[in-house]
Amino acid sequence: MAVVDMQSGIRPFTLNDIDVGSCLYSSIVVEAKKSGGVPIYYSALLEIARKLYPTDKVLEKAVPIGIGYKLLFVEMFCRAYGYPNLACLAVSRADDEPGGGYQGDWPAEMQAVRAFDWEAATPELDDYANARRAVARPLKKVKSELAALQFYTFYKAHGEYKDRISKEEKQEIIDLIIEGHSEDEAFKRVKI
Repeated sequence: MAVVDMQSGIRPFTLNDIDVGSCLYSSIVVEAKKSGGVPIYYSALLEIARKLYPTDKVLEKAVPIGIGYKLLFVEMFCRAYGYPNLACLAVSRADDEPGGGYQGDWPAEMQAVRAFDWEAATPELDDYANARRAVARPLKKVKSELAALQFYTFYKAHGEYKDRISKEEKQEIIDLIIEGHSEDEAFKRVKI
């Protein structure tokens, strides 16, 4: 099973995607039970996750801009076990819809999520996450000064990104480069 679309040139999940994605899964389940499956903003979802996992240092650094691959982890888990796409409940505050990387039939998936018993799915998440961790390749960290320079050089060389990157996106891209992602990969992860 492909973890992500490998034709896009973007690597499989990182340990960060897996760890934060696992926390988000639990948080979406909690919120879906409480609200009956009403969509939830990325920022609110991260707040719920931080309340459920107050000592998680990786989750503490997560930001809404970088949430796409974490939600893709949730979606891939659901797909692997034949569950409805729980990640469809996470939406952008900008337009009250899932982000640009979302490919599903949103109304149909929301209905399926509302009708599903999520209690039965939780134990399998640990097995899935552990299997993904076993194949995740650790990244080599880059110093922040070098990451900023790499960002600037890549940004200048790729005109398609000019005036399309917010301050928050720029910081997330630099953070991804620091984490060890290539410049191209970091830009794609933020702009997906």
